[in-house]
Amino acid sequence: MTPLKTQFYILGLTVALGIAMGVIFDFYRAIRSLRKWRRVWVHFADLFVWLLFTVIVFAVLLFSNWGEVRVYIFLGLGLGILIHFRLTSRIVFKGFKLILEALIKGWVFLVRGVKWLFRVLVYPIALLIRVLGFPFQLLHRMFSWARKPVSGFCGRSSHKIWGIIPKIWTCLTRKKK
Repeated sequence: MTPLKTQFYILGLTVALGIAMGVIFDFYRAIRSLRKWRRVWVHFADLFVWLLFTVIVFAVLLFSNWGEVRVYIFLGLGLGILIHFRLTSRIVFKGFKLILEALIKGWVFLVRGVKWLFRVLVYPIALLIRVLGFPFQLLHRMFSWARKPVSGFCGRSSHKIWGIIPKIWTCLTRKKK
């Protein structure tokens, strides 16, 4: 038999646990309120939250009173949840929602800033590459006609510019039959 003092301690612990569960549930509600979820994902998320609550309650009961489940444990959890939802739920929910919205706005601002900085730094480099690369593109276009006769030289086709010289050399040094 568990002493009365220990039972009151466990009752207080389960009331605190009920309040903590209410706070976690308000956090989950705040996440869900940020955007519309599909019904399937809502069901999976609800299942996950309640499985999380089950694991937390089981762990607390295991460490506090060796896993004994008594009526006052359910009363304590219910009382804690009731206290939270009657007294502090609106404030906690609005606070979580404001914090999450601020975090999302901060993240969006940071991503936009990084994109803008990337554009500011990369655009001049890309422009410089285009300006400096223009003469080489012009030379390529001017002398691309020279590749076509050489590519069919000696009956072999070669489209790689670096492979032309060795092929010419082998054609010139090959013994004729």
